[in-house]
Amino acid sequence: QQSNSSSDSKKAKMSPEAISVLTELTYQYVTRSLANDLVAFSLHANRKTVNVDDVKLVARKDPHRLLPELERFCVEKKMVSASNNS
Repeated sequence: QQSNSSSDSKKAKMSPEAISVLTELTYQYVTRSLANDLVAFSLHANRKTVNVDDVKLVARKDPHRLLPELERFCVEKKMVSASNNS
């Protein structure tokens, strides 16, 4: 029986091979499926470089509500960065 609770997922560990495959899958998805939208958003904003705002705009199109998770990740990353710089 498979459980979807967050406490069960925190106990699970991933092998280095699984992380490698997931990383490659994510890279391929972004470069093949999202790249056109990311570039279009950055060009619309008169930029040549894709930034986090473009990623957030792409995430808004996701029916599974990726944006809240992306926002949470960005906040956590800023907090870690700020604590490392102090």
